Amino acid sequence: MLLLLAVLLISASFGFNYTLDFPEYLHANNLVNVTLNVSTLQKFDIVILLPNDFKFKWQNVNTSEFNYWFETKKYSYEGVQWLGLHWHFNKGGNYTIAFSFFTPNVDRLDRYEIIYTTQNGTFGKKTVLIRVYTGNAPPPICGNGVCEPGENPFLCPSDCGGTVSYVMDILIIVGISLGVSSFMIWYLKKQKFERSIMSMYNVDKLIAYIRSALKANVPEWKIKETLYSMGWEPKVVDYLINKLKRERK
Repeated sequence: MLLLLAVLLISASFGFNYTLDFPEYLHANNLVNVTLNVSTLQKFDIVILLPNDFKFKWQNVNTSEFNYWFETKKYSYEGVQWLGLHWHFNKGGNYTIAFSFFTPNVDRLDRYEIIYTTQNGTFGKKTVLIRVYTGNAPPPICGNGVCEPGENPFLCPSDCGGTVSYVMDILIIVGISLGVSSFMIWYLKKQKFERSIMSMYNVDKLIAYIRSALKANVPEWKIKETLYSMGWEPKVVDYLINKLKRERK
């Protein structure tokens, strides 16, 4: 029993814990200050991937510069370009990392990634949605139970009631050009990532919805917010939006 307790205590001591004070709402063209707290007994690396058009300003850690190094550079991860903030610590401890960046002058739903690895091979990754807004108040949130200005039963059925009707689905699908659809299917099958997207259930309706929303000039952040709330993976939604935007040019 004592041996088992000792093993459990040793295992716990090699854990990795962190908290990140990162605002969910970011005002456009503004300076944002963030605090990251890490507690571990191991050497570790931690990377925060910000949207590529964010501008890094400064960082500071509550330890000697001999205990860690830091770099910022552009990363290509999962087919997306990011601004990467990378810290490497030579030993474990309790660290407070402060950093800041400027947001771009845009209005959109976006995300950041946090990735860490430790000396014993522990790996962790988390994707967090954020909202950059240009007005005096953040945009409406689909899924909070309140039908806010800018939402309706089509764009946010969970807040405003109702569902996207079957007839609407048929009308959207019929409105898609057969030639464009055939070309999309042929082209996507050439790429491994694209093949995996096209094999997903209801992807035809997803493509039809995105194309229809872009044609109706629905804000890109609103399209993303709606589809994320329905369970579609951010990297799938982002890829298809960019793909269909290129088609329209």
